[in-house]
Amino acid sequence: MKSSAEKLQPEERLGSIPPKRMSVFEFDDYRAYLRHYFECAQALNRRYSLRSFSDKLGFSSKDFISRVMKGEKSLTPASIAKIVGGLQFDESEAAYFEAMVLFCQASNGDERENYKKRMEEITATYRFTQQMLLTRAYQYEVYSHWYYSAIRSIIGMIGFDGDYDALGARLMPPISGEQARQAVDLLERVGLIKKDAKGNWILNNPAISTGDKVIQQAFINYHKEFIDLAKESITNVPSTERNVSSVTLGISEASYKKIVKCINEFRKKISMIANEDEDGGRVFQMNIQIFPLSK
Repeated sequence: MKSSAEKLQPEERLGSIPPKRMSVFEFDDYRAYLRHYFECAQALNRRYSLRSFSDKLGFSSKDFISRVMKGEKSLTPASIAKIVGGLQFDESEAAYFEAMVLFCQASNGDERENYKKRMEEITATYRFTQQMLLTRAYQYEVYSHWYYSAIRSIIGMIGFDGDYDALGARLMPPISGEQARQAVDLLERVGLIKKDAKGNWILNNPAISTGDKVIQQAFINYHKEFIDLAKESITNVPSTERNVSSVTLGISEASYKKIVKCINEFRKKISMIANEDEDGGRVFQMNIQIFPLSK
């Protein structure tokens, strides 16, 4: 995050290539952010003045925002609301900016710590939401082949050094090195994996979600592939390495809903067990199905 001491140099402000405006989430000092915003606006338009900035934020006096940026004045709830509206922040940006102001203006260490945690929580939620939107945009591709999620899990457990043939050979059934390369390229493009400082692939986020809005056909294909793999596992995988069971039920609609709720809760518990496992060595697929056999 930018500190209050870090400012754009004059040549950066007025050079031929205007500086890219940074997100509010990249700052922990609201005064530094306001200065950055103002300097970026000036870089795009040399006539942009403190009066222009004040008008945009809804302040009648240009002196006020100048003194705020210099640290001579603090913000009140009313002035925070004006800045949030003037800069057209979305809900997450507005909440972060308010928490950042309260963090900077807190009178004691405990308050600062509380607001700092609040800033971190808002940032984490925002980034997860952005990742979810990105994944949703690519969801048809992400869920078009079963091995994309399997490769992501392998990278999460043991990493990946760039040997695509070896990566493909780890899967059951194995895939080609070219298929593994395509999977890694897609996972990087979606933002689910990244390279670390040593050049090895690692997970960018521990969890993956597309939210409630998904492309139905993408998941139809996704589940069909895994159901086919489950059928093949009955004959191709030793019984000691798989678990396949079924039960036929005679139930009411109300009981069906209760069972679905239990399945959802059970699936979450299984995910928690997997997330807490620090010694993962293999990728497993667990399918749970319940469907009607009569009208």
